[in-house]
Amino acid sequence: PGTPRPGRPLWQEVTVAFASALRMTLYSVLRAIPFLILFFVPVVNVVAPLLWAAFGAWMLALQYLDYPLGNHGIDFREQRLAHRADRARTFGFGFAVLLLTFVPVLNFVAMPAAVIGATALAVERRRPSAAG
Repeated sequence: PGTPRPGRPLWQEVTVAFASALRMTLYSVLRAIPFLILFFVPVVNVVAPLLWAAFGAWMLALQYLDYPLGNHGIDFREQRLAHRADRARTFGFGFAVLLLTFVPVLNFVAMPAAVIGATALAVERRRPSAAG
């Protein structure tokens, strides 16, 4: 699992990519709804923007890391397992991207910087560890 499948026909690649994108969309929508409801709960709505920002950072990380991981045949289900195992770095990456989008002028380079960062993080994760 998680290795490119060079012998797979194009229609299978498209089907797998579409299914993975659909899973990611469902994942994000099903988690966004409870966060949105928090905005209507008295007292809790004070921290709702912070929780929404944390959720946004997590989703940015998942979106940007999907491209390099998907190019190596890793579907969304496998990606989630990798992100769960390295939660702090995944969230840290997403939070850095989110902060970069808040800064005027720097937000113009946020997208290319996030693509570069996601690729570097994905390559680093795929590299065998020195201990093993």
